[in-house]
Amino acid sequence: MDRPQIKVVGILTKNAVYKLSNVFNEINTQKEIVLLCLYSEFDISTGHIFNEIISTDSKDHYQCRIKLKKVSQEFGIEYDLVMRGHKTICQFEFLNGSIPDIIYQLPTIEGWHQSDKSLIFR
Repeated sequence: MDRPQIKVVGILTKNAVYKLSNVFNEINTQKEIVLLCLYSEFDISTGHIFNEIISTDSKDHYQCRIKLKKVSQEFGIEYDLVMRGHKTICQFEFLNGSIPDIIYQLPTIEGWHQSDKSLIFR
């Protein structure tokens, strides 16, 4: 079976996160971030640990421990997993310390749309 992975396409703005504050109400901005994720090919439970970031541009790999903390969607309903086939908004915690610089290369987004830049968490 393939390892679960998810494609992340953007960093939610503070305003967008605020609109979903019923779900994303406690964020340690030093090591946690809320990202828009594209349609998953996997069911991925909260608590899952990803061990790698892959740049879709350069195919570079970065070792990192990333915990899926919370999952929602555009209407602010909290889920206990990323459901296969769904676009989601997820809070991730970087367990190795601070958020890696490659994450900040993603565009900052306000809405529920796709961007040209993306990363894979695997």
